[in-house]
Amino acid sequence: MTEKVSSKKRYEWFVHILVFAVVQGIFLIFDGYEGWHIFYLNDMGKRVVHRLTPLTENFRIYESTALNTVTVIWGIWLVLHGVVCMIKNFRDKREAE
Repeated sequence: MTEKVSSKKRYEWFVHILVFAVVQGIFLIFDGYEGWHIFYLNDMGKRVVHRLTPLTENFRIYESTALNTVTVIWGIWLVLHGVVCMIKNFRDKREAE
């Protein structure tokens, strides 16, 4: 039972990485598109983008600021997801012993 749970979590992690990679490919195709103003941000969204500006400037992959911001946010989420999966995996292994 524990093996099924840990392999399912690992599978979710790999799917997350795969989706991230596919979307990055799509971002490469649409980089330079000027219509990203469709992401009308509320005040909280503007504050988040403002606080992430140093990260988006240091990890500037795309010309578009919106794509860089989405990539940074998603990258942070990807790392957090990986850490949570590893912690759960270690905890499940410890409980199985």
